[in-house]
Parts: sequence; C-alpha cells; structure tokens
Amino acid sequence: MAGIETMLVAVWHLQGSEHDAVSNRPLDVSDDRRQGELREVVTALARWQPTKVAVEFPMDQQARLDARFAAQQRSSGPVDLTEIGQIGCRLARRLAHGRVIAIDVQGSFYEQGVEELLADARHARTWRGIIEAAEAITAEIEQRVDTGTILEVLHWLNRPESLRNVTEIYYERTASITDPRSGSYAGADMVANFYRRNLHIAANLGALVERGDRVAVLIGHSHVPFLAHILGSSGHRLADPLPYLDPPAAESAGPSSTGGSSEAQPQ
Repeated sequence: MAGIETMLVAVWHLQGSEHDAVSNRPLDVSDDRRQGELREVVTALARWQPTKVAVEFPMDQQARLDARFAAQQRSSGPVDLTEIGQIGCRLARRLAHGRVIAIDVQGSFYEQGVEELLADARHARTWRGIIEAAEAITAEIEQRVDTGTILEVLHWLNRPESLRNVTEIYYERTASITDPRSGSYAGADMVANFYRRNLHIAANLGALVERGDRVAVLIGHSHVPFLAHILGSSGHRLADPLPYLDPPAAESAGPSSTGGSSEAQPQ
C-alpha cells in the first residue's frame, strides 16, 4: 500500500510461547532493572514517532487487546508482562494513541506428510538440524538477556545476519524436506503455510492503516523476513529499526523522515 511507512521490529516472546516448537524461558520483567530497560526501549522506538502501533495479537480479539491496553493505562506499574503489554501498549501510551492494533491470525503450520519423509535418514538429519538451529537461537537470546539489556537483545535480533538465520531455517532447510518423485512436498508446504499466515497478517495490517501512517509493527522475529518481502513488494516504505535500537546511539536517534517533537508523554 503506497504512502505507508512501516517499521518491522523483531521481538522475542518475553514470557515464552506455547505455540512454538522451541521457546525461551519466561523473563521476569517486573523488577526495577528490567522496567528501566523497557522504558529505554519505548523511548528509543518513540523517537521514530509512529502514528500506529501493531502487535502480534489475533485481529479477531481486538476487544481483548483493548481491555489489556486500558488496564495498562490505568496502572502505575506493570500489568501485562508480555512484549505486547510491556513494549506495544507502553509505546502507544507514550505517544498518546487510543489503542494498539491487533494484526495476527493463527494458521496451521505442520504437515502430517512430513512424518513419512522423516523416515529417510537424510531428511531426518535435516529435521534435527532445524530443531538444533532453533534451540541455538533461543539459547543465544537467553544468554544475551542474562548478560545484556533488552534494548541490546532487540538490536541483535533485528540485525540482517540474525534475520538471515530465520530464512535459512525455512527456505534452505524446511523447504528441502520433499520427495518430488512421490509427489510429497510436505516441507515446502510447511513454509508455504507460514508464508500464507504472513500474507494474512499483511492483509490485516493493510485494512487498519491509511495513507500517511507510520506503523511500528512489533512481531516475533521469524515473521520479519517474510513480512518485509510482502510489505516491501506491496508499496510500503520499510524503515530500518536499527538506528533506533542501537544502544550507543539510542539517545541521539531522531525521526527518519518526518519532523515533530520527540517529547514523551508520561507512561
């Protein structure tokens, strides 16, 4: 959609995810240290001055998200300890937005036919490599969380090399679990399922924005390469989050293409 500027911000699920095959351990963000780090993240992203904030929450449950946003508005302390509440809702609150917009849609990913293909030792090795790669990414997230700040972890997640790890898992590994001679494309179908979900997310976003909007999309990092391709191919101008997430430069970062005050509203 022409005339829309979109910043895709890769995040990880602060409290883990029951939907992911490999998930990080929950992070306690209620203490003073982590709350300070989250304020740093919100301040950094607010400098881009988005007009809307979109999050990975089911679009058909917008009313539930509105209630969570309202609860966060009323409270002087942390309420929703997920990245949706601690980054999305707080960013929208900082910018005096009326709501956070839900753009996610759930879809099936797994293909039953992959089990037959895994009987082949070559495909079984590939599958083990996929799980090990996902576990390695999760372990690195946890290690970086333990030794650094939330802003530093987000900067690392949004680096091109981190996002390339995602595309490698999907395109080079998962999509290769096929047997064209038998007509089985289960691995490729799984990648297609995930791409379809991201097409739906992009469609949801397109229905909720208008020309002139600057939209900060906070979403799990595995979605970002797919959404970047879809949105970039449909006329969105993609803004790079790295200058805003770079810890040494975070305080000096300014709007990338429009003017205006960067004064923050109280959280």
